[in-house]
Amino acid sequence: MTAVKTTSVPFAPLSVVPSAPRTEQPKSISFADQFKAVWQVPPTPMRKVHENVYAKLEGHSPGGSIKDRTISAMLLNMLDQGSLDPRGDTAILVTSGSAGVSLLKLHEVFSLMGVHLNIVIAMPKAYVHKEQPNLIFETPGVRVFEDVASMKADMQKFPLAGQARMLLLPGAFIDAQREMAAVSAQEGWSLLDQHYDDTCRQAHRETADQIISQCPDVTDVVVGTGTGATAAGLVDFLPPHVKVHARPAPIGVVDGLTDVRRYSNFCSADTLSGYADGEFPAEMIAEETKQLVEKGVFAGPSSACTYWLAKEVVKHNPESKIVFVCADGVQE
Repeated sequence: MTAVKTTSVPFAPLSVVPSAPRTEQPKSISFADQFKAVWQVPPTPMRKVHENVYAKLEGHSPGGSIKDRTISAMLLNMLDQGSLDPRGDTAILVTSGSAGVSLLKLHEVFSLMGVHLNIVIAMPKAYVHKEQPNLIFETPGVRVFEDVASMKADMQKFPLAGQARMLLLPGAFIDAQREMAAVSAQEGWSLLDQHYDDTCRQAHRETADQIISQCPDVTDVVVGTGTGATAAGLVDFLPPHVKVHARPAPIGVVDGLTDVRRYSNFCSADTLSGYADGEFPAEMIAEETKQLVEKGVFAGPSSACTYWLAKEVVKHNPESKIVFVCADGVQE
């Protein structure tokens, strides 16, 4: 509220000049606050799956994975900072799958807020047969293209705001990243950069808060590293006595996991306990997935990896209490 300065009339002590009526200045509601009002999602659940080992089941988020946290954080930050116009700007994401599914769900939710973005989900064409990319491919209303030129032509032909497109590119994931960074800069599109936007790390303050609330005596947390945002956020926002454990994964072997040291971003491998002790052994994934199913948890290979590492940690310290991030896990 803006205060109105008042003055009195000289030599007239018995008369007072009335102040101008005070008016409430309209308060601008941030997109983040609007989102909270619409996205009323309870904390993702936690389930005991082994002695002193608990799974944080991120698959119960509406978009089906932990990526809901980071994709929503980036979009809201861009909208509130004014770098993304809610009236038809284009946001582009290069993904191996799960983040694209989250973006589709958020696109739907944002439309309820009157935010009508055009979104482009780009990935290597070789990925489209996998579960999450195929889910995007089969979603009604998503327009699919195999080169940038034909997609741009479609944008010119159908310039309506609020559309969703999928772009399947030749080459490897890193090639798709480079091409889309260049195209985004040229076209003035907003690139959702999971690997270098620090908003992604900050999004996991809430993840850390939920872990402490659900398991107050936690001593160790196990996480996988894709972009490194979850690991970095948990290191920063969990209490200092809680160790964060991770291992790199062989490139291209486990969907969603890699060696974060290749990026030189916000995630420092030196802060992750055991990261230099070797990679996740790919040969254990099938057995660990089977064991999770027997415990009533359904999840992908990255969660099998973090489950295996959680059991390794408790094996060396039976008194520890461990939470592992099950990035896409759901329970019966």
